Amino acid sequence: MKVVVNCQGMTLEVPCGTGKQHVRWLALVVALRIQKEKYPHAFHVPQRVWKVKADEDTSFRARDVICEVMRDGEEIFVELRQNATVPEEDFEGQEFTEHAYGPQSHLMDCKFPWKQDKSDKSAEDMPSKVRGNFTVAPQWQSMFP
Repeated sequence: MKVVVNCQGMTLEVPCGTGKQHVRWLALVVALRIQKEKYPHAFHVPQRVWKVKADEDTSFRARDVICEVMRDGEEIFVELRQNATVPEEDFEGQEFTEHAYGPQSHLMDCKFPWKQDKSDKSAEDMPSKVRGNFTVAPQWQSMFP
């Protein structure tokens, strides 16, 4: 399955496999591609995903499953947040942000505790080499042994 996405004046084809991912995933893929195209500009968080059908906008929820709400080759739009916060009057943007990244979004934390390599004397504040231990959550161990 592929989806054609319009974002910030660019049109991207995004392969989605069988489409079992959430719309949040698709929006983040588009945001990353836009950020790479427009480097060195900052990464912008997706705040709305929609399609236009018969001159009417239909918004998608962040945790909608792609293959359940879109067809292969369908054209959609992704809006990226331009500021640190979503304006209060943008209800759809706030709702998407809450479902995509809020406390009930079921996103997993990834934390890397590190220790600075003492042999790296070139940087006082930000190390260029780090070392440490990491653990992988049980449900991901088959992918990241």
